[in-house]
Amino acid sequence: MESNREELSLFVDKRVKCQGILVKLTNSRVAGTFRRTALMQEVSVETECGPVDMGHTWLQFAGALNDVPTLTTGDKITFTARVSPYPRRMEDGT
Repeated sequence: MESNREELSLFVDKRVKCQGILVKLTNSRVAGTFRRTALMQEVSVETECGPVDMGHTWLQFAGALNDVPTLTTGDKITFTARVSPYPRRMEDGT
């Protein structure tokens, strides 16, 4: 399994099938509004080039997970997500 996030750059703006373990559901403030997000660990992404190991990822727009009454921390879930670029911040905040 690939462990390089750069592999996903070929799939920006495309939907991919993913699987991971739910760590927590939380709210994030984005552009003055709150959005439901989920932290996932041990995430793998199925691509045309084979599986890519993401390690962890934050799901944006995770409000649909609220509708699963039996979902708890530690559950392994399968989901589809749209790939978007992630500009990593440097230690100096830029």
